Amino acid sequence: MIFNRLSLLCFAISFVAMAMIFLRYTAFGFSFEDVLRYGVIYVGMLGFIFSILSIYFDKKRKVNTNKNKGLVFYIGAGIVMVGVVFKMMHWPGASIFILAGLTISLLATFLNKLQKSKPESEDLLDS
Repeated sequence: MIFNRLSLLCFAISFVAMAMIFLRYTAFGFSFEDVLRYGVIYVGMLGFIFSILSIYFDKKRKVNTNKNKGLVFYIGAGIVMVGVVFKMMHWPGASIFILAGLTISLLATFLNKLQKSKPESEDLLDS
């Protein structure tokens, strides 16, 4: 439960930092580059890491969840984040990262929903 709350806190701080950038408001003498670097990128990545750790170490999660499917989704989301950083820095290949990450996340979500929609016993001989 602690990793889940830490990731929520990090994402909230990152959201406030993005709002400060869009509203062109800097507090405590930080420049816009510092707010972007520390508030959005570093704290956002830290929240991302905490959310991955919550899959494996939080005790209150369901026992029967497949952790590997969640990890595949988070890997795709991480690739999207790398693509966004590439796009902000105007580096080549940003669109490829974003598209690949979105495709991986979409496939992980789609396969997870497909597997959940199947009934438990499809065998006719069980009745």
